[in-house]
Amino acid sequence: MIIYKGQNNKIGVTLKEKQTLTLSDFVFKFTNDMTGKSVTCTSQDVSLYPDRINIFYIAENNTPDPINAVVSLNPSGMWTYEIYEVPQASPKILDISQSVAILETGILIVKDIESSISTFNTDEDKNNSTFNG
Repeated sequence: MIIYKGQNNKIGVTLKEKQTLTLSDFVFKFTNDMTGKSVTCTSQDVSLYPDRINIFYIAENNTPDPINAVVSLNPSGMWTYEIYEVPQASPKILDISQSVAILETGILIVKDIESSISTFNTDEDKNNSTFNG
């Protein structure tokens, strides 16, 4: 999974096969591999075909709002993610101790916008290309 800093990121995962509740909410936990810092948020599944794929939008910026799927993931680099199933509730649940199941875990790469754009420059003799990305 990749999240770009300063962007609203579309995340696709498959959670249905491990869900235990009919009506679920999902809590995302992100943990930085270097610092151990953890961040949680909740996001709503917006998929038109949730039996096949679950689609979420998670925004990354410096003004976190975890109930509305906005997180601040500093520093950039390697993180791990865990997705928990929690009962639907109002207000939304962010406490993973109230989860009924962990549905997915994996590697998350947090990238700065400028590092996500690959550029190629051609040398003067037009024979070699240099990657700057």
